[in-house]
Amino acid sequence: MRLETNTYVRIFQKTLKSEALLIDPGAPRTFHLIQKRLQAVIGDFRRLGLIFLSYQDPGSSLNIVRLAKENPELTVVCTNDVRRLSYSLGLKALRFQPIEKLPTLRVSLSEDYTIRFLPVPFCPSRGACMLYDEESRILFSGGLFGGITFTMSLVATKQHWEGIRIWHQMYIPHIAALQRAIAIVRDLDPPPKIIAPQHGAVLTENMIPVVLDKLSELPVGVELPQATELDKIMYLDAINDVLASISQKAGKEVVDQLLSRLDQDLSFPHLFTVQDGQLIDIKDDVLGDAMGAFKMLLYALIQNQPADIQDILRAAILESNWNLPLFMQTFVSRK
Repeated sequence: MRLETNTYVRIFQKTLKSEALLIDPGAPRTFHLIQKRLQAVIGDFRRLGLIFLSYQDPGSSLNIVRLAKENPELTVVCTNDVRRLSYSLGLKALRFQPIEKLPTLRVSLSEDYTIRFLPVPFCPSRGACMLYDEESRILFSGGLFGGITFTMSLVATKQHWEGIRIWHQMYIPHIAALQRAIAIVRDLDPPPKIIAPQHGAVLTENMIPVVLDKLSELPVGVELPQATELDKIMYLDAINDVLASISQKAGKEVVDQLLSRLDQDLSFPHLFTVQDGQLIDIKDDVLGDAMGAFKMLLYALIQNQPADIQDILRAAILESNWNLPLFMQTFVSRK
């Protein structure tokens, strides 16, 4: 599993020149890749006139410091909350355009191109904001509507729902904030053809209503039931029993490969302590939600496995005598 970050560039063609808008410029580890792609698309960095920050997450904003050195004339568009926090990055010299000072929350880049800014407080942070490109009908949604991924894919399918669900349950603080954001998206006219999030795969027209409908009723953040110490012990015992059963039926290498992948993935917080082929602890201090961590682990178990191995996994659950709701929801419903 991984937490992929997406950076987008939109070219607006004007009569005598074109202007480029960079959306969520990313983190330093991706800078050289983004720089290479920008040079291929726009050539001269001076054509990059605008940067939009959807929120102040370091994974979406840190590259702005290096981009400012390439082009000191950049204008950064963001909410006041994001602007205040961005000062800690050393960006005081940059020209900021607070979204709140735009009379209609719109910017007309030419007669044909208008972009709209849609503040979505607490989705996931106070100053979060989406950007809607009316001409292309692409909604750049920032921290909303994306998720953790288990395989690399540009376009989301129904199989991406689990990663989307886990992401929103861990990082959106309250369902009221999420429902307000969903209402904003549903009221867009014209409606978006694509939703492009900061994390994970993009949503196309067939997936947008599916994801919005499911998210509108999803308990998130403070509404999630918190696991007790007994819950953690019980699930650790149950999962280790299942892993032992899988080792016997499918081979120890299947379990070793999974645990190694979990332990080595640096794109998302390490959730479990692995020792001698077993899970010995859960780092719920990272998540604040042990059940969310277990859901992620169970889903990772079944991803990228051949059909025969998936059948063995389900059989191991059913035969384990651990009739836990989380197990049944994650595995048995996938038959």
